Amino acid sequence: MAARRLSPARARSTSRLVWRWLRGTLASIVGMLALLAVVALLLIRQSAPERDGGAHIPGLHAAVSILLDDDGIPHIAAADAHDAAAALGWLHARDRFFQMETMRRLVSGRLAELAGPPGLPSDRMMRTLGLRRHAEADWAALPEPARGLVEAYATGVNARLAQRGRWIAPEFLPLSLIGQGTPDAWTPVDSLLWGKLMALYLSGNWRTEAARLAALGGGLTPEAVLRWWPAPAPSRPDAALDHRLAALAGTAGRMLAELPAFPAPHTQPSEASDAWAVDGAHSATGAPLLAGDPHLAFSLPGIWYLARIDTPEASLAG
Repeated sequence: MAARRLSPARARSTSRLVWRWLRGTLASIVGMLALLAVVALLLIRQSAPERDGGAHIPGLHAAVSILLDDDGIPHIAAADAHDAAAALGWLHARDRFFQMETMRRLVSGRLAELAGPPGLPSDRMMRTLGLRRHAEADWAALPEPARGLVEAYATGVNARLAQRGRWIAPEFLPLSLIGQGTPDAWTPVDSLLWGKLMALYLSGNWRTEAARLAALGGGLTPEAVLRWWPAPAPSRPDAALDHRLAALAGTAGRMLAELPAFPAPHTQPSEASDAWAVDGAHSATGAPLLAGDPHLAFSLPGIWYLARIDTPEASLAG
């Protein structure tokens, strides 16, 4: 059968219809993308920290003033340490709550609830170490006045959470799409988790110490163990390896078998922090120099949060 050929006029008309359809479709796609971008921008603005405005924090003893300088660094003026701790908790939640949320999930072994299967190795390690159980034990034994300050801090965090809910940080917006609602209330134990995580970060040689202990339980003398895992000079054998810990040798061996070793994911290399000082006799100004290097990786947001706190009893900055 011979193919039918369109007339030149019919071909031009068909071509115009196709291009008109393509232009309309392209314009619709661009319009939808622009609309989505505007909606996303409005949602991010809604959840971004505001620079001005008041806050209601229950349980304060007096009014608290929070002023931001030109660099956005908060200056807290409070009647006492309790109110200052509550204000600092409110500020941390305003500026860093997603960081706080991921930290407590990480240390509690609940990261897979957000990250899925990739978070399971980390959760398994944290639950094996039992860092949250240790934090709960620390909280039960914490004396006053430290207990009151940690509770005040949690009150401040929860005041901000009650004020903003799931809008507390932009990162929570996409999590709402996968069924993650308003984050759980902050507890004093959650605050103590940070100390556990920092201790883990700053103890890169913990596997070496556990290996020494496990070998000691196998019948080797401390001197023989240290020949395989030398201690930094000028440590003494009795200082680097405590005989009294031999009862934990079996636990150390089982822990080493369960936990991954570097370079597996979620593990640390064998390295340590350092600090040094220079006497004023060797400096250009005649003043002594002191430097510390915690060997912490760069991150965004960073680990530290700069603030100044003034109360009638003291002024703190750092």
